[in-house]
Amino acid sequence: MEVVAEGSGTVILDRERRILLILRKNSRTFNETWSNPGGGALEGETQEQTAIRETFEEIGVETRVIRKIADHYHYNERSELMGVFGGFLVEIVRGTPYIKEPNKIERLDYFTRRDVPSNLADFTRTYINSLTQEEFP
Repeated sequence: MEVVAEGSGTVILDRERRILLILRKNSRTFNETWSNPGGGALEGETQEQTAIRETFEEIGVETRVIRKIADHYHYNERSELMGVFGGFLVEIVRGTPYIKEPNKIERLDYFTRRDVPSNLADFTRTYINSLTQEEFP
């Protein structure tokens, strides 16, 4: 079976090692769910290019990839692979995060590992669980 959707996103940690998350709204699949910035790939884009572009589109910052964290595999109820989503640890090289797409994003905030909201997207949970204790204590 062909994978129908592919995308990727970024994990941004601030100086206090808190993770930046956005609360999505008006979304078919992730409405009222916290996640890392990211989205679907355009034709011909690599996962890395998608992550960087989507982050700029959603929160207005230019980023540089530090390393790939993990891939998240999304399956439907019949256990068929529906999408592969790559997560990248990045650093901001220009700009300050802000809600650039207010029709899609309700809030933007930083969280410690202990304070991560329970209504978290599965792919974001995969990335968080793959971060080291040094990166995200």
